[in-house]
Amino acid sequence: MTLLWFTAIFPQTKPPHCELFSKDCKSSTAAQLTLLFSSFILMSIGAGGIRACSISFGADQLHKKNNQSYDRLLQNFFNWYYAAAGISVVLALTVIVYIQDQFGWKVGFGVPALLMFISAASFILASSYYIKINANKSLFSGFAHVIAASVKNKHFILPPKDEDGCYHHYKDSILTVPTQKL
Repeated sequence: MTLLWFTAIFPQTKPPHCELFSKDCKSSTAAQLTLLFSSFILMSIGAGGIRACSISFGADQLHKKNNQSYDRLLQNFFNWYYAAAGISVVLALTVIVYIQDQFGWKVGFGVPALLMFISAASFILASSYYIKINANKSLFSGFAHVIAASVKNKHFILPPKDEDGCYHHYKDSILTVPTQKL
């Protein structure tokens, strides 16, 4: 977000201003486009990482399975999490857009960057209070298992697509038939 904010602040990070009907407009340089696209890539990676982890991290903070009301507490957490996510989208599409229209791109990108800085700082400052649950397995060992299985089975011949051979069942396994009941 900070890189995107820089494209609004510093004149060197964007092409010169061009009049609407002018034929003498200069396009962006490779460095300007690299800065812009790298800011988009970094924001996408960050958003993808946060969204996948924040809900499970928040649920871990309520980790009291001996408590009788744990299920209700967890359900309330998920409800409030998704409500807050929806409200933040509405605020981003209304308030932040209003700020960008009224005060320009510098302030319009500065406000979300400042809010992200405040949220990151508060997260880091409160890290000593968090419940940290250790992972059961290493991410890399699971990845190594997948790679090893792929190498081991690289010569495995799959049946033609018109056959049902891809649906493998173990010997003497009980097949569960789908039902219309929910």
